[in-house]
Amino acid sequence: MDDDNNGFIDDRHGWDFNHNTYQPEAKLDSKGYTVEALTHGTVVAGIIGARGNNGIGVTGIAQTVQLMGLKALNGLGHGNTLDVVKAIMYAKENGADVINMSFVGHLKDDILKDAIRDAYESGIIIVAAVGNDGASDTSDDVGDLDINPLYPGCIDEKVAGKNWILGVASVDQKDRRSRFSSFGTTCVDLVAPGEGIFNTQIWNASIGGLEKAYRGNWNGTSFAAPMVAGAAALIKSYAPGLSAKEVYDYLVYNADDIVGKNSELTGKLGFGRLSIEKAFTSIDTYAPASAFVSAYVSRQKKVIERSFFVAGAGQGMDPWVRLWSYDGILQHEFLAYDKTMKAGVSVALGDVNNDNELEIITGPATPAVSPVRVFNLKGVLLKEFQAFPSHIKIGIHIASGDVLGNSKDAIVIGAGNGGGPMIRVFNGDGEMVSQFFAGDRAGRQGISFALGDTDGNGIDEIGAITSIAKKNTITFYNAYGGVERVTSVQEGALPLGRDIVIAENAVDTGEARIITGSAQGEQADVKIFSLDGRMVKTIPLFNRLLKSGITLTLADANADGKKDIIATPRRGGGPQAQMFDLDGKVIKQFFIFDKNVRKGSYVGG
Repeated sequence: MDDDNNGFIDDRHGWDFNHNTYQPEAKLDSKGYTVEALTHGTVVAGIIGARGNNGIGVTGIAQTVQLMGLKALNGLGHGNTLDVVKAIMYAKENGADVINMSFVGHLKDDILKDAIRDAYESGIIIVAAVGNDGASDTSDDVGDLDINPLYPGCIDEKVAGKNWILGVASVDQKDRRSRFSSFGTTCVDLVAPGEGIFNTQIWNASIGGLEKAYRGNWNGTSFAAPMVAGAAALIKSYAPGLSAKEVYDYLVYNADDIVGKNSELTGKLGFGRLSIEKAFTSIDTYAPASAFVSAYVSRQKKVIERSFFVAGAGQGMDPWVRLWSYDGILQHEFLAYDKTMKAGVSVALGDVNNDNELEIITGPATPAVSPVRVFNLKGVLLKEFQAFPSHIKIGIHIASGDVLGNSKDAIVIGAGNGGGPMIRVFNGDGEMVSQFFAGDRAGRQGISFALGDTDGNGIDEIGAITSIAKKNTITFYNAYGGVERVTSVQEGALPLGRDIVIAENAVDTGEARIITGSAQGEQADVKIFSLDGRMVKTIPLFNRLLKSGITLTLADANADGKKDIIATPRRGGGPQAQMFDLDGKVIKQFFIFDKNVRKGSYVGG
């Protein structure tokens, strides 16, 4: 049961993203396993927070900490970036204060970089092992992270003044660098003990090496990192008002100097060896009173007030884009493409430049090779990019919102009819952040989707009409394709091809509503559903004989603080915009293009 409504069923202890299950413990993977990979996470967890004063086993650094088990690697210790990113997003969205990452890879990945940056900017302390590529002879460059960086420990661009991650190397009992430990000037912040560690492990009497619940002689930066993560958790529990950067500062600036014992590596072992005692003494001496008060603040979604919507010309028309006020006054118009492009213009509004000004985003509504373009409200082209390779001629659906949780509107693109149910997420610079299939990837009807914050965490979900096992549902995804919620509706009520919008805080209880417009071939109507799939209302539109399909957007058309609907027919219908409230009461209607041209139109708000 999804008791906390976070989209993950029975995730009381965390989630296994590698196997997509609520059981995050290690598994005897069908692809194979090693004893070291199986028990690696259990050793790390024990170092951070094994419960003490109970007469059993060992004691962790922060013995009363709450541990959230998130698994992204398989039984061989292998995995992919997307599962790691999903785990980071889960941690961020479910209240983690500290993330420990005891793994490394050789490839830099912008998706992982963005996820780590966003987690840090949301206030999470991030600790990472820097790897075990060291050599006993420091003339060998293998372990030098300045020459051969490892990730995620080196991903945060400290040379550019960005320090999102506390990178941790290993030392022995005499504070000498462990012979295996990597080192470097920009990736290492601290060192901590990482040799001869005795701690918890998986207990399975049938597997050699796991016959006991505890074991010693664990070596690696993977086990030095949780020393620092545990210290960070202790500090956060003691002084919850400290920011992530302040916790970093108290840890690194109060480290013990080990230069004298590692003179050949001066500057390449961070600020020194972790000293929890010195960090706490410094906090007691210098931290303000506010540091000892919880700093939790509910995240608020960025909202830019608007009194207008955007309309794109229908298929077969010149590619005009028009900006209309809610009372039907044309504000501006411009050609989004050359007049030879007559595929129709999909449109959306969003602050993709993060300058608190809305931009207009356009793309071909039916098959064409035209790029996605971003304009200011005066029609000045700001940037353009290809959502799909130029040899793929499909129309696209466009939406814009804060799906990445960084208070910046991303551009979300879905394939149109003829394409598979592919969704791609781009940042404001037109760089792809993620892509995933929504529903049955064999389908070729494209994907209808909308954005909305349905769980009140300040981050938009991507709600898509999906076909799963031949049953159509509304599936809510995060930006990386993780399923947040699945809403089943009455059979036959939701054919693929219906347009969709999500109205946040649509009723007095604060609950959202899912609103869909008829697909081509259906009688013109709007169907409104609750989040649990109950059909709330059906509103007939225009002429009931109209079967062109409907395009929707949302607006506060009568300035009463409540969501209203703007609907317009697609190809075959006249370009009339009809505004009405959620009870179906018409507020206003007017033509947004030449009323004599029955080629429909597209709207975005």
